[in-house]
Amino acid sequence: MRRDQGMGFWGWLVALGFGALVALAIVRLGPDYLEYYTVVKAVDNAAKTVREPGREAAMRAVVHQFQVNEFPGVHVRDVRVIRRGRGLVYVIDYTAKTPYLGNMGFWMHFHATVPIPRREQ
Repeated sequence: MRRDQGMGFWGWLVALGFGALVALAIVRLGPDYLEYYTVVKAVDNAAKTVREPGREAAMRAVVHQFQVNEFPGVHVRDVRVIRRGRGLVYVIDYTAKTPYLGNMGFWMHFHATVPIPRREQ
């Protein structure tokens, strides 16, 4: 009677193929997620550098951060300043499309809010 010896050739081939698809997805999605975290950090830095109250000053700080960092997939128009409660908040909202295999790809939606600390006058 023959005993099982583990995975055969076809089993390994399927497992390696699945692993290659997952690795390719990670390689394709990684840069977009890194860019998202960098954008959030830049907007957080802009929130810390706002010197005077108001939406105009907050947007000037974001424009300055975007000029310094140069994000290829994100634009200044993807960042808004809204009033929430008694303070102001940055809202980052954009989508990124990344190709995967052939005519398939990933469509990612990124959304974050960054509060702007209140400055006493």
